[in-house]
Amino acid sequence: MLKGKKSDILFIVNRKGGVKMSEKVLEIEKINEKLTERDGFMANCQRLIDTEDDETFLSVFSTIPDFPVGYASAEKAMALISGKWKYAILRRVFIRRRMRYSELKKSLEADGITDNMLSSSLKEMVQAGLLTKTIYAEVPPRVEYSITAKAIEMYRIILRMAMWYITYEKKELQELLEAAETKDL
Repeated sequence: MLKGKKSDILFIVNRKGGVKMSEKVLEIEKINEKLTERDGFMANCQRLIDTEDDETFLSVFSTIPDFPVGYASAEKAMALISGKWKYAILRRVFIRRRMRYSELKKSLEADGITDNMLSSSLKEMVQAGLLTKTIYAEVPPRVEYSITAKAIEMYRIILRMAMWYITYEKKELQELLEAAETKDL
């Protein structure tokens, strides 16, 4: 087989004279396809977000092609803070901005967190880019976890979700209040 460069793309020429692109080029093409797919999904999401009312939202939603990437992405985003401990850990680090492992353990042990669960949750959150882990070369070793820009951006979304929930919770409470007031009259 002969290998040669043509316009910065590696081609492999086989004995029969056929040309095939290298695995690296094919990998780059797949990544570019995924990026384009995600750009399309994000543009469609923005179209939905920008709608004025529920009926328009539903009309626009029905015209959008079914993007599996969107559903998978939403599930992956939710998984970053799913489970019993991840949000609790994230919230505590947000409050203090930086916490040692021992401080996190102490703040969560009344709720029943185990060392194993804390360690694995922290590891997943560091891998996801929500927390940074800093190990200091001291005896005994000191490890601190701090929030990242990605975590701050995610927390803004969490706050919007909380506001959404509170909006409907307040409506339900208002209805209960009105029912209680009319019952007494």
